[in-house]
Amino acid sequence: MKKKILILGAGPAGLTAALKLSQNPDWEIHVFEELDQIGGLSRTLQLKGFSYELGPHRIFTKNQAVKDFLEALLPTQGKPAKMTFC
Repeated sequence: MKKKILILGAGPAGLTAALKLSQNPDWEIHVFEELDQIGGLSRTLQLKGFSYELGPHRIFTKNQAVKDFLEALLPTQGKPAKMTFC
């Protein structure tokens, strides 16, 4: 029987946790988000025909494991994404 894992919030941390935890086939991952879109503080807000970026545009870290993870997951600007979320 699979263990159910509940994640509250579909911001960068919640989505990263869901992605990493979903690699365990014995766990069933559920992400709950209060808003009608994912992204948390890194989402794009649409207001009166304009788009507003709410969150960070750059991620700084000295941790090589974090750098490797993000480079494998996120596309370089102008290049196609290596992974998609449904």
